[in-house]
Amino acid sequence: MALQKAYSLFKQKGDRKGILASLAHLIEASIYTGIHLIPLERLVKAGEAILQSSEMNEYPRKKAMLWYFLGLGHILGDGNIRRGILACQNAYLISKQIKDLTLQGYALTFSALGWGLVGEFSLANEACKKLEKIVAKIVLPELRASNFMVTCILAYYQGDFARAQGLLERLQGEVEKYGFITISPWIYEISGYLCLSRGEIPKAEEIGKQYLSLTTTLGNDFFKALALRLLGMVYLHQGDFQKAREVTEQSIKVLTQKAASKYELQKVKVLLGLIGYHLKDYRYAERKLEEALEYFKEIASHNSAAEAQFVLALLKRDQGKNEEAALHLQTGFKIAEEMKYDHFFFLGLKYLTQVCLLALELKVARAMDYAAHLLSTRLSSVAEEALKKIMNHPDSKFREKAWEIRRTIHHAKVPILRIETLGGFQVFRGESPMAEKEWDRNQPKKLLKAIVSHDSKRTPKDVLIEDLWPEEKPRTAEKNLKITLCRLRKSFEPVVHREFGYSYVHLHDHFVFLDPELCKVDVDQFLSLLQKGEEKENKGDRKGALSAYAEAIELYKGDFLPEEVYAPWADLKKEKLREKYMEFLSRMAALYEKQGAFTKAIACYKKAVQADPLLEEGYRSLMTLYSGKGMLNEALRTYEACKKAIGEELKTEPDPLTNSLYQKIVEKLKPAWA
Repeated sequence: MALQKAYSLFKQKGDRKGILASLAHLIEASIYTGIHLIPLERLVKAGEAILQSSEMNEYPRKKAMLWYFLGLGHILGDGNIRRGILACQNAYLISKQIKDLTLQGYALTFSALGWGLVGEFSLANEACKKLEKIVAKIVLPELRASNFMVTCILAYYQGDFARAQGLLERLQGEVEKYGFITISPWIYEISGYLCLSRGEIPKAEEIGKQYLSLTTTLGNDFFKALALRLLGMVYLHQGDFQKAREVTEQSIKVLTQKAASKYELQKVKVLLGLIGYHLKDYRYAERKLEEALEYFKEIASHNSAAEAQFVLALLKRDQGKNEEAALHLQTGFKIAEEMKYDHFFFLGLKYLTQVCLLALELKVARAMDYAAHLLSTRLSSVAEEALKKIMNHPDSKFREKAWEIRRTIHHAKVPILRIETLGGFQVFRGESPMAEKEWDRNQPKKLLKAIVSHDSKRTPKDVLIEDLWPEEKPRTAEKNLKITLCRLRKSFEPVVHREFGYSYVHLHDHFVFLDPELCKVDVDQFLSLLQKGEEKENKGDRKGALSAYAEAIELYKGDFLPEEVYAPWADLKKEKLREKYMEFLSRMAALYEKQGAFTKAIACYKKAVQADPLLEEGYRSLMTLYSGKGMLNEALRTYEACKKAIGEELKTEPDPLTNSLYQKIVEKLKPAWA
């Protein structure tokens, strides 16, 4: 009442500063208490009017505050989310000009929330990063708690439940320490939905009831509506659809009559649509969903629009209206794929799995790929059993697609095989090295080495037979390959999957190859990084090239399969890889020299002469660099090392070029000796 009187007095006196301040606090009180002495919509319109009529530099802090609370009014009140984001951005820009970090922080908090509500998560996360920098600069517990609250909500909206739980615990700590009453209801809100995501239905119901009791005590109708919505979700998960409808309709009533929040009102309608689907009250459910969808399209809330489309698809399918269901699926999945959504507020894993399976069953062309992707990734934990049931479906194409997805899910559970060959042979299954006793004798290991020697990709089996059994008769050699291949597979997977077979090593159309997704070979990574670096160097990106080259050189721990001294099939690969290593060490050194990074260039040349002690060019480069840095004694020591290596190995003297360079360095030292 006092704020209302102050606002009226300021209006009578024409006190613009007072009007700006009192309007801001009236909107704040309306939002945080849920009590609307003056309709929020009227306050927002009045605020926008005075801001538009104000001078540019007039009372900047008061204007920034009013812009901020107008943003809240739009986001949490009249539902014009994007307009609310714009208002918060105006508040942020003004507060940045006047160097008010606190106001900047709050403006970013609700910008991030607004972006989250319309499903623009990259923009929301960007705002959160800016917010975190501000929070780190100032000691303001309430802003820190607000940061935890919004980032927690966003983490839940994006389906990152582990992160949401961690942030929730930090938020609880802040609320318990400082007693932030206005923030405490959010703890119940987020806790309840996280319990539902974990399948802890009784706990979620308990939280929902506590939440409702708290909001009743506080007299906050906004949170009361959200508490009722949470209970509606709980009863939906319990299968008590009539009770779910009753409490959800109570939520609608509160949001319509007492705490006008258009966005939350329309969200609740999506829940009612899902409940109506179960109650077979199709007309009722469709009406609610269409109303919500119209609003979400109007404000471009992509995630909520896609969710409404998906619930409508389930509704239409239940009525046998497959063509209409397919259209809703097509539209929903188009949004989901473009925005990379894999979680929806009400659908959760259970209903989203149903939606994806429906897209496959109805063969919705523009939805099937992303539906399959979701089933094999985000939804795999619940989708597997549902996909198994489809194996008896009369539609063969549907069965085949389900089998493919199940195979993808199976593959995702199989540990990655990491094969090291540079500097010595070692295989890691996941993070654990394979013990010698796990190999079914030595020959399977030889076969794997031979496969890797031929680039791991589609090696003709005849080539492998020639490598390992060159003197055997064709039939015997063929039999040896089959037996050894079987032993190799069993070494990796002692128990074969009944439906999907072995995972790591495949034989198809007379070609043997390693699974490219499950088998990571150091040689392949080494060559790939060199190629990446070369491409960057050709584009003039020296920094990127050096980064890729350095990563590749780090992988080269020594010669390829050094233990295979009597294996011709390994020698060619060994020589080619060593040549590549030496070539790119020189290229790295040259690039470092151009940058003036002589210490790094020296390190490259040192590695080169360590790998090939007869590489005179490397010694000369080292001598030149040492001489240029005035390290003449080091240059002479390098020459002596070169002379010794060549003398011992080749029984000869260094090249005339090397000797000439040596003499020049000696000449430089003569004055010092004199």
